Amino acid sequence: MSDLSERDKALLAKFGMTEEQVERDERMAESETEPDGLTGRVHYGLHLDQPDEEMISVSIRVPKSTS
Repeated sequence: MSDLSERDKALLAKFGMTEEQVERDERMAESETEPDGLTGRVHYGLHLDQPDEEMISVSIRVPKSTS
């Protein structure tokens, strides 16, 4: 059974997408193992590539139970 509303279904139809495509894309986006195009640099504000910006590494600490 679909969790999509009639409004959602109409929007998908407008763009020629199926519910199966959305579910597949959702699984890929939420997967921690499947590669997708949803990684990389995040720019807040103006989303333009900044090729001359120096890259740095950032480490964080999280509780062991979350890993």
